Amino acid sequence: MRIAFVLRRFPQLSETFVGDEILSLRQTGLDVVVFSLVSPTETVVGQRFKPLKRETVYAPKIYSSALWLAQVYFLLANPKTYLKRLIQSVLGHWRNPLEALKVLWMFPRAVFFAKVCLDLGDVEHVYTHWLGFQVDSVQTIAALLGVPYSVRLHTRSQVKLAEEHPAYVQQASFIPVVSYQVRDALLAELPKLVPDKVVVIREQLPLLLSNGDTPSGCRSDLAELVEIDLPAPYPLVLAVGRLVEKKGHKYLIQACARLEEQGWNLRCWIVGDGPLRSSLEDEIARLGVRNIALIGARPNEFVVELIKATDIFVQPSMDIPDDVEGVPISVVEAMSAGCAVIATDAGAIPEVVKDGETGLLVPQGDPVTLADALERLFRSPELRREMGKRAQEFVRLEFSPERSTLLLARWFRDSRRDQQTTARAQQSLDWAAAKRQIVDKDRRKRS
Repeated sequence: MRIAFVLRRFPQLSETFVGDEILSLRQTGLDVVVFSLVSPTETVVGQRFKPLKRETVYAPKIYSSALWLAQVYFLLANPKTYLKRLIQSVLGHWRNPLEALKVLWMFPRAVFFAKVCLDLGDVEHVYTHWLGFQVDSVQTIAALLGVPYSVRLHTRSQVKLAEEHPAYVQQASFIPVVSYQVRDALLAELPKLVPDKVVVIREQLPLLLSNGDTPSGCRSDLAELVEIDLPAPYPLVLAVGRLVEKKGHKYLIQACARLEEQGWNLRCWIVGDGPLRSSLEDEIARLGVRNIALIGARPNEFVVELIKATDIFVQPSMDIPDDVEGVPISVVEAMSAGCAVIATDAGAIPEVVKDGETGLLVPQGDPVTLADALERLFRSPELRREMGKRAQEFVRLEFSPERSTLLLARWFRDSRRDQQTTARAQQSLDWAAAKRQIVDKDRRKRS
């Protein structure tokens, strides 16, 4: 079975789980073809994703002859579906002219992707991550190919988009979501949605760390990894994420400043880049914190090795309007490595970080409580080990890559059978209707 993955931009450092999902699905025997509507802008790409990047089909420039030949092909071969999708795509965003223009700009690229799928042959499902204008492209490709599509939701913020554009999810054959929080919110906002087709499938764990080979807190090669001197007795605190408001890094910086004032020696590294880098650097300078380093964006393989060497992993996320946290994959990575985790109760984090069991939960935007939680774990290496062990076991059960991959693959294959069943049923209805017409015509002749 061949699946078309249609993504807004691939690869992205903040969405390594997409690449891992593709690689895992291929191991189940599915043939996954990757399409990217927009070319990637990041230069940092994990080694294992470089072959995927080379084979990804990127949308051509607007002046490309191949782009316009694809339009001509479908206008001649299937004009009704082509024009219907063009009108639906634009009218679906009539309240927001900018969105309508964006969708109109992407429409010929979606048609081009449909032609590529047609030339490849046997594409039986179209799939994407996140709601947005790429779903219009997915709907267009699926309609031109006559196959089902599905869309994966990651955060509660996506539910608002689903409410504004219900057709995105209502017409999907199934909707995989990463958390029960997202599932419940989606069904609450769209009561007409069939509950059985909204299924919780956890994200792929980028690298399986839960093999017990490398316990967290082992710092033998850490200095070589980051070229920063790390005194051995100092506990290492790590945070990973884009430098944006939602990730709450300034509260971690303030918590570390408080601990330094109390005489604690520690090292805190923040991995990631983003628009708030300069303001975070200013905050570090303002507070006079000595042992915090912003080490920039790094490949996922590097981050995994860093997590293995970490004593405490911190996820100080915030619930920002229209940008609610999901289940950060870096938190799952840290838990799978047996690392002690402190996180806020933002988004769906409490589904995995269970306070006092698999980690510690602290209120959002509260550096004092965060500092107290860090101090508690500094004072008790035994508690760190116990929580890390429970977290590791939880990830083994809940985020098993085999479980997630096989479940998603099964839904893809079931959608094919459902499509075939629907097609046969429609053929039967068409035949029954045609038979009734013949019988009625014959009766009129006799009368």
